[in-house]
Amino acid sequence: MAPLDGNDVDDDDDIDAYINTGACSQDMYMPPMDEQAFRTHGDQLSRPPTVTKQRLVFTGLSQDTPPEAGNPAQVKPATVFSPNTLRKTIIGDPPKSTPATSEAPPAPEAPPSAPQAPPVGQVKKGRKRGAKKGASSSQPAPKRIRADDMVPPTPDGLPRCHEAGKPILPPDMEHLASGQMLPLQHSIHYQESVLLKEKDPNYPVFSVKVPSNQNFVNEDPADIFFIAFEDVFNLFHSKRLDYNLVRLYAINLQMKINRERPRHIAVADPYYMRDSQLQDGSRTRTKAVRYLQNFMLMHKESNTILLPVFPEDKYCTLIILDPKWSLAQYFDSSSTTTKKDYTRIRGVLDEAILGYSKSGGTFDKNGQHIRPDTKKIGFKHVINFPCIKQPAGSIKEAFYVLHHLKGFVEDAEMMSLPPSKRDPIKMSREISDDDLREDFHRIQVKLSEIILQDVSNGSGLLHVARALPKRDIEERLHKQGDGRTWTTKDLYKPFPEPLKKTSQMTYYVVFEGRVPGVYEEWEECKKQVHKFSGNCYKGYPTRHEAVAKWRAHQANKSKMKTFLVLSLLLTIVAAVLYFILV
Repeated sequence: MAPLDGNDVDDDDDIDAYINTGACSQDMYMPPMDEQAFRTHGDQLSRPPTVTKQRLVFTGLSQDTPPEAGNPAQVKPATVFSPNTLRKTIIGDPPKSTPATSEAPPAPEAPPSAPQAPPVGQVKKGRKRGAKKGASSSQPAPKRIRADDMVPPTPDGLPRCHEAGKPILPPDMEHLASGQMLPLQHSIHYQESVLLKEKDPNYPVFSVKVPSNQNFVNEDPADIFFIAFEDVFNLFHSKRLDYNLVRLYAINLQMKINRERPRHIAVADPYYMRDSQLQDGSRTRTKAVRYLQNFMLMHKESNTILLPVFPEDKYCTLIILDPKWSLAQYFDSSSTTTKKDYTRIRGVLDEAILGYSKSGGTFDKNGQHIRPDTKKIGFKHVINFPCIKQPAGSIKEAFYVLHHLKGFVEDAEMMSLPPSKRDPIKMSREISDDDLREDFHRIQVKLSEIILQDVSNGSGLLHVARALPKRDIEERLHKQGDGRTWTTKDLYKPFPEPLKKTSQMTYYVVFEGRVPGVYEEWEECKKQVHKFSGNCYKGYPTRHEAVAKWRAHQANKSKMKTFLVLSLLLTIVAAVLYFILV
């Protein structure tokens, strides 16, 4: 199935998916060309424009119409947006003094009750009937350019990079932190200083345990996941968040829902919802379908299920599922010019609701949607549900998703209503830029609090009792399909290399030698196999292959030892029986 175009909203290539919810078709978000142009140059508008001698009129930033030529009396203050504050600024005021000319100065503007006569020789034009207020076709509705930057750029323009042993926030940026952010930074700084002193340091991560009573995936290997110190750096510096941070926030919200007992909303586990894990015929896809089906069955009384997904393993989108009405609304904060492929995610959702219907799932009257291509029950996918949009070039998709998640959980009264009766303005979560940045900052503080109190604290609900060795961390990362690399300027490698093979053999397994094991350097391997003959070692391009081969070799040796011991025991027993019988 080809990916949907940015203007498509459902499977039928029409707009009835949103109309059937009871809302007006004019509520559909269709950005005009001027908005797309502003999004393209959004980075230039995130700061106040330079004052010039001519009046600057910004469509979307000011509701004033351009002044007529030769009539400076119409110049009005323009509303200019600054990322830090909103203030009124007069741009291009008329000069205080004008040079003397032979022409007379323009006459002052007459009040509306006494209209002026037209100049001699000029024909008076008929009065044009103006359109209704708020429905002008000549001037588009004002569009605001979203400004979500929270961290100032570096003086040299280079991207910030985490260096092990140094604070995540430098001293000149500590004023941006509040709540538990600085205590978390101090904890990471101390742990890194300890790791840097060790000869074979462990990976710099926080291990998170998935609770067993929240309907999240808690079977191996998903029962434990990892928050790298580099992920916390990206959180503090407002960069693209890792999916594990989104999962951690979702767990916290679901725990809050279970404590407060609102039965009409639930947050599903996004563990399976990475695009690379949902390939056709894969075991992970089958598990994802089964999990979502069971989750919907366990939350039959819930009108709404919130599900974060990760299309193309890069972006983050929130999907609101209403199984009773077979409705899936996609809250995609990225620009409408950015097309994403939701083919695999949509397929998983359709299979899940089909299994939900076959297993006794309930629907509202006329709530079942029959897909025209398969003639089976499936979701009606509203791909571009109207919501706040991030500026062009922004990489804060996950921040917008967490903003929506938190808002919908807090607005439990609205989410208890059927989709057709929900307020579309509240559903869009539209707020001012200052309030949005404050909400993003609260997300940073909340995640820092969760990591300190629930994850790293020994009595926390998400704390892993024992520290996992490097081998267990590598195994879980490999099973979870986590092939990322953390490029940091440190003295140790923070995570294993990706699973991509190279022609050069960089890891060596010594099967027979002085000290058998896995070695990264050829010189060290050569020392271990000195004076040993035969196939006593072998090279591999990646650490995962070398470690897997070494463990397989150890398992075979253990089996061989067990076989030899059993053979010896059987031989002894047979010999004893022979002497007794003879």
